[in-house]
Amino acid sequence: MQMSMRQTTIERRLKKPEGLDPFPRQATSTSMIPAPLVLVLEDEELISWDLEVSLVEVGYLVATARSCAQAADLLATRRPDVAVLDVLLSDGQCVDVAKKLHADDVPFVVHSALARTEVDDAFRSGTFLAKPAGILDIVGAVTKLAAGDQRGNNLSKR
Repeated sequence: MQMSMRQTTIERRLKKPEGLDPFPRQATSTSMIPAPLVLVLEDEELISWDLEVSLVEVGYLVATARSCAQAADLLATRRPDVAVLDVLLSDGQCVDVAKKLHADDVPFVVHSALARTEVDDAFRSGTFLAKPAGILDIVGAVTKLAAGDQRGNNLSKR
């Protein structure tokens, strides 16, 4: 499959130099507090790119995964502070990823075209935002979760 110019540029920019931590915790220019790491699990390139750019613009470090397998590999070595998950990806539903995040107490946003009633119970601890959700709504939800605001998280009550 041929990569688009945008994808090639993004991947080149995000590619880690050999031997360096893929998720460096660097202080922001206005604070000595490390920026929170957000895992974005989305297989639609434009949505993934939009989320990544928007989250970076407001000060987050972002790791992206386009498949359940990529996300599992990332989670095997790193713990994000917050995650944004699409439920249904090219390699299936990311149920195991949601279970891992829940077990590790990582709050997450479920950003999916599937209805709440169609998602596995593993996603019920996430904050549900149906596609197409506005980017500001997603960034706002991530910001609340990163700040420890867990209110309204339980899908089973909605």
